[in-house]
Amino acid sequence: MGVCFTAVLCAIFLWWWLQPAPLTAETERSPLYWAGLAREHLGAAEPTLAMHLEIIMIAEGLRERGQQAVAAALEADWLPPSWPAGTPAASPTADGAAPPAARPPELAPLAARLAEAAAALDALDIEHGQSVLREAAEAAAALTEPLRAEALWLVTARQARNSLTAEAARTRQLLAAAPATGGFPDWLADELLEAEIIAPLTASLHQQPAGTPAVLRLAGEWRAMVRARAAVREQSLLSRDGPAADASLPPATGVQELRQAVEANQLGHARRLAANNPAAQLAVARLLVWLSAPAP
Repeated sequence: MGVCFTAVLCAIFLWWWLQPAPLTAETERSPLYWAGLAREHLGAAEPTLAMHLEIIMIAEGLRERGQQAVAAALEADWLPPSWPAGTPAASPTADGAAPPAARPPELAPLAARLAEAAAALDALDIEHGQSVLREAAEAAAALTEPLRAEALWLVTARQARNSLTAEAARTRQLLAAAPATGGFPDWLADELLEAEIIAPLTASLHQQPAGTPAVLRLAGEWRAMVRARAAVREQSLLSRDGPAADASLPPATGVQELRQAVEANQLGHARRLAANNPAAQLAVARLLVWLSAPAP
């Protein structure tokens, strides 16, 4: 009996001793805690392209808060070796770099309609601008592939840039899907980035190796855009949804719920929503960096 009693006491003591330290509120609000959870649950699997873009957002947010060394260490742990660390990739128009492909000349009539709509919207003639963009969508839908898809994405991007979300969603419905593997041409990728239509762009490249020109170009353009937003602490769809941002569609339910939990400082609920999903845990880390005030 004495031996059994001692064994039970030893087992209880060992169980207590090996328990993890209680999670404090300060730790729970640390983006590095969530990034560590994501790394732990990712295991030996390779991070996805969207995760890489999340890491860039987190790192640039940390740099803006003066945590350069921490940001560099985070990127060294997560990003592919072929990606430029801490600086945007060379501009596509820089000396020695190939210029981006031009918009197809067949889209010139559509471009004229978009220019007319832009002029009307700049003059606050909203109704006329909306009408011209709707006509542009109809003209785009009448084209043959692959011009049809490119033209519809272009109109969708312009509608989204002008906060015509409902109309962008209607135009988006005319598209079957984003390109599956080849990505978007450079000129169209730039339009989508500017319009904060990020998720389709990322999805179109997720199967491409990290060192391919299209992926490297996206990484550089993404970092440059994120850095510009971080400098002014601009709260936008990009800061709220990160690589899942898509200004042409309502946010996915899971993305919205997770964001609302972090915004309400309900991090216990956010932990339950994220569960063991590394992508969701990185999203929490990004939200904690971007929704907080910058360091003095």
